[in-house]
Amino acid sequence: MHCMVDIETLDTTATAVVVSIGAVLFDPNKEGPIFPSDTLYEVLRLQPQIDVGRTVSADTLKWWMQQAPEARNVFNVHAVAPVTALSNFGAFCTNAEGVWGNGSDFDNAILASAIKSFDLQGWRYSRNRCFRTLKNLGKTRDFVEPVRKGTHHNALDDAIYQAEYLQAVVKHLGLTL
Repeated sequence: MHCMVDIETLDTTATAVVVSIGAVLFDPNKEGPIFPSDTLYEVLRLQPQIDVGRTVSADTLKWWMQQAPEARNVFNVHAVAPVTALSNFGAFCTNAEGVWGNGSDFDNAILASAIKSFDLQGWRYSRNRCFRTLKNLGKTRDFVEPVRKGTHHNALDDAIYQAEYLQAVVKHLGLTL
């Protein structure tokens, strides 16, 4: 199994405060439904991250104010301590063959930095995978993107969509991962 992760943040640098983590365990070589038992969704408390030096940018805050109310709802739900959320994520994807994020320098890099900020153990660096690269390889004339479901910028909805998209690209290109 592989793990697709998506995060929502308050900055775009590796030191960003992480608002939420969405993750899904999936087989990249098989299309099919994603089951709730194969998902993880964590909303993190913000202040403890700021207290250890994680960052917030005015531009990202402005961007959040322009998002749909459904996406902004993440700021109104019960949040857990970052150590708890990051530990839960680490346990969730500990055996994953690949940990996929949308961009070589975003999701995985920010999560690895956050894990380090709280002196936790993350996944092995050699398991990092870039969904954005594979996604762009699949953009051929006859590729049909999967139907987008859920709320844009909800970390779990985005992670599920990205996993389904990756499965479609793998099938379309005749790859085995």
